[in-house]
Amino acid sequence: MTAVDTTITCSNPQCRVAETGKCLEGLSTELCQNFGKGQSGEPEILLDDSLDEEPQLQEIPREVLPDGEALKQNELSTIFRAVPTRLIVLIGVPGSGKTSMIACLLELFQGGARRELNFSRSKTLVAFERICHGGRTTSGGNTPEIERTRHGATHYYHLELHHSGIKERTAFLIADRTGEDYATLANNSDAITNPWEVNNADHVTILVDGERLIDKEEQHGHLSELKMIIRSLVENEEFPHAVHVTCVLTKNDLIQSTTSSNHIHALFENFVQYTRKIFSNSAGSVNKFIIAAHPDRGAPGAGMDDILYHWLTPRKYNSFEDTQFTEENIKQRAFWIVHKISYERPEE
Repeated sequence: MTAVDTTITCSNPQCRVAETGKCLEGLSTELCQNFGKGQSGEPEILLDDSLDEEPQLQEIPREVLPDGEALKQNELSTIFRAVPTRLIVLIGVPGSGKTSMIACLLELFQGGARRELNFSRSKTLVAFERICHGGRTTSGGNTPEIERTRHGATHYYHLELHHSGIKERTAFLIADRTGEDYATLANNSDAITNPWEVNNADHVTILVDGERLIDKEEQHGHLSELKMIIRSLVENEEFPHAVHVTCVLTKNDLIQSTTSSNHIHALFENFVQYTRKIFSNSAGSVNKFIIAAHPDRGAPGAGMDDILYHWLTPRKYNSFEDTQFTEENIKQRAFWIVHKISYERPEE
């Protein structure tokens, strides 16, 4: 935008009306024919070039939206600070149903609340959708085929829920490490050292593959492999104090279709007793659940509601004041502070 300059001018080059305010010929400005004209004798309009500059727009604060992919470890701190958070670790060998269980978590809420638990939000919807797609009819498959965890660093799925009538949300961060990584522990106890998600877990969920228990040639080998994995992690002191341990028998729909379901459930019960014994001095609790996350027929998520409610249970931390700081445990104590703040946030 431009504006008219009100500087006094005169077409007579000898006139100093702009300086003195008086006409050279002694006339009033109303009677002087040269007043208000440029050297050409035409009325002169001077433009203020400074007003031609682009106006400076006020910068509006922008919020970076999540891309929806699975989170990395360095992206978790904002979630821990924002809401009470449960770090969930799923331990299982390849094919045991870890990815199916993760996919089921989101699909449970497609039809609304589950026993007064409501979906609030997720920063990893794209990642959830990617692993859910194979289990839907839109994928073109005849049977559910869930994409398995890819090799690489551990990633985390994010899910926030709230209970009807309670304002505050609770976040679940589900750690996704490949089953191959855990399987190596059966033969080499040092294959995984200081796994961050295991060291700081609130809940450790051990998946027993129901399909392998059906096969008499595989059932004992499978259970022995899981026992060696757990023993390696316990002996290396990877689990935190008072972690909640959950044994989950997967693919119960396949088990129920056999004539040996009672025997398979008895094998699972023996495994649970072994787990309680090995965690007797360190776990906050040891529980068991039986699920069918993605059955070939019927609705998904049988038994998952009970697990979700169990995962809401916070881990009981050691007294912070009684902790002796050393170079070895200072990172663990710093993580404890973040959890302590999230659990003790004042109500708004």
